[in-house]
Amino acid sequence: MQKFFATIATLIVIGAIIGGFFLAGSPQSERVRRIDERRMEDLRSISNEILTIVYEGRPFEPAFPNTTLELKKPLPESLLEVQKNAFYVRLDVVDPVTKKQYEYRVINKTGYELCAVFDTARRGEYDIFWDHPAGRHCFTFDALKQNMR
Repeated sequence: MQKFFATIATLIVIGAIIGGFFLAGSPQSERVRRIDERRMEDLRSISNEILTIVYEGRPFEPAFPNTTLELKKPLPESLLEVQKNAFYVRLDVVDPVTKKQYEYRVINKTGYELCAVFDTARRGEYDIFWDHPAGRHCFTFDALKQNMR
């Protein structure tokens, strides 16, 4: 009788472990998701620091009515320049896994792109700007419009 209950208890524990993997995902898939989240946070921090640089430390001041909003400084030419001139945080400008630098490209006087390679797709309920497919994806920014958020 004890062997029967021990067998049943073992099967319940194994079932619970398998069910946990099914519901929560494997430790490997959680690790991959966290790495992608880190990539996204790195890009978000880089973007915020770019705004801080081009608006000389005050990127989110409200614009007065009837004033022309313009950048106080030009967009940085490279990620290394952004990293060197960061105001608030030490920036990670390289992918945490591949150790390759994220991509940054100035499009025009106020526009730029930040790109990374993601392992998984993201489709969030909130903050949908940061949604992305698996693979290489670029986020496009306009420093004038970002300032007005």
